[in-house]
Amino acid sequence: MNRRFSRFAVPKWMKWTAGTICFIAVSCLVTGIYLYHITQKERTAEFDAIKRKALEETKLSTANQVERFHGKDAYYVIHGATDNKQAAILFYPFAENDAEPVLVDQTETMKEATVKSNWLSNCNDCTLFDITPALITGDQLPAWEITYENEAGRYIMKYVSMNNGELLEMIGFKQIYN
Repeated sequence: MNRRFSRFAVPKWMKWTAGTICFIAVSCLVTGIYLYHITQKERTAEFDAIKRKALEETKLSTANQVERFHGKDAYYVIHGATDNKQAAILFYPFAENDAEPVLVDQTETMKEATVKSNWLSNCNDCTLFDITPALITGDQLPAWEITYENEAGRYIMKYVSMNNGELLEMIGFKQIYN
C-alpha cells in the first residue's frame, strides 16, 4: 500500500504538534488542580491553631466554625459558645492587627434568619449571595454583611447592625461589561 496516497496519512510534524499541545494542556490542568488544592489547604491551615488560641485567650469555651472577614482590618470569625452555654461570635484579629478580640453574645443580637426575612421584605427581585458576620472596625460594631444583586443588576454589600438591624454601610458596584 502506498502511504503517499492514503486518505488518513497525517504528516509527522502534525502528530508531534498535536501530541505536544495535548501534553501541555494536560500538564496545565494537573498543575491548576494541584495549586487549587494547595491554596485551599493553606487558607484553612491556621483554623485549628486559631481555635485553640481563641479558647485559651477569651471567654469562649467551644469553637464550632471558623471563617474569615476582611474589612479595614482582617479577623477570624469564630462561632462558638461561652462557659454558660450561650452562643457567641468571636472576632479574633489576624496576627498583623493590633486590635483586641471582640466577643458578641448572640442572645443580645438579631438572628441571621431575622436579618434574611427583613432583607427579603425590602428586596423582592434581588438575588441573595450570602449573609455573614462582620465587624465595622472603627467603632468595633458587630454587623451582618449581606451580599446580593439588586433588581438593577448591581452587586451590593450591605452592613446592618447585629443589635437592631439598623443600616450602617452600603456599597454598590456597577457592572460595566457583560
